[in-house]
Amino acid sequence: MTRQEEIELIQSKQDIEEHNFKLYAEANGITQYYFSPLSYSFDVIFLSANTWFMAETKIRKDKAQEFFDKYGAMLELKKIEGMQTDQEKILRKKGKVIPMLYFNFSADSLMIYQLQEKQNYKFDWRLLPKDNITPEVKIWKLVSNLFKPIQTITINGKENGTNC
Repeated sequence: MTRQEEIELIQSKQDIEEHNFKLYAEANGITQYYFSPLSYSFDVIFLSANTWFMAETKIRKDKAQEFFDKYGAMLELKKIEGMQTDQEKILRKKGKVIPMLYFNFSADSLMIYQLQEKQNYKFDWRLLPKDNITPEVKIWKLVSNLFKPIQTITINGKENGTNC
């Protein structure tokens, strides 16, 4: 795969994540949201019920909600560490604590998890795909499984399960 093809694939993935979040926002009356550059630890920051949130979005259209109910959604240690670092920067700069959320879009639902500090999770090493660009390449990652979403929304199935 050429570097240009990699860039296009990354942009395509980001476009899908943004599209799914926009559908969620529209369905829930969220009008203020900002997508972050690829280098950030989170994907979107948004205002809901007078509270700002930062969120990571994951698209897992190859798995149904039943899978995540049984095994949990995987959260990488480096992802939550980055989000906590950004959360601390915002606290120092603005004096506000921004809650962290994890949006897991599956084939048939959206599960939203409220993230806590990393020490509240048990992380284990797992051999997983390096990234979406080269899924055949496996690397070891420290991950924790998230259970008990704070909200689960069934997806109606239009556009490959992207409409909430």
